[in-house]
Amino acid sequence: MLPFTSKQTERFCTSITRPSQRLISSTLFSWEDTQAARKTPSELVVFLNDSDRRIDNQLITALEKYNAYPIKWSEREFKENLYKLAS
Repeated sequence: MLPFTSKQTERFCTSITRPSQRLISSTLFSWEDTQAARKTPSELVVFLNDSDRRIDNQLITALEKYNAYPIKWSEREFKENLYKLAS
């Protein structure tokens, strides 16, 4: 978890080693429960391992539809991704 700051909301981070429909669904289901219990606005950041396989765009779209912020491991140092993680 990354705490909220004057520039960012509270961010929860998780990683998925082998992204699949089942693991994305499970992550989003857990996130909905967590988000419902929070009193402050928060975001979910999901690191996706794309080191040994390509990630299906449908998985990225599913995360984005639920307002999760997906970051492919190969893109972790992109400026917009670093900003999302910076305090």
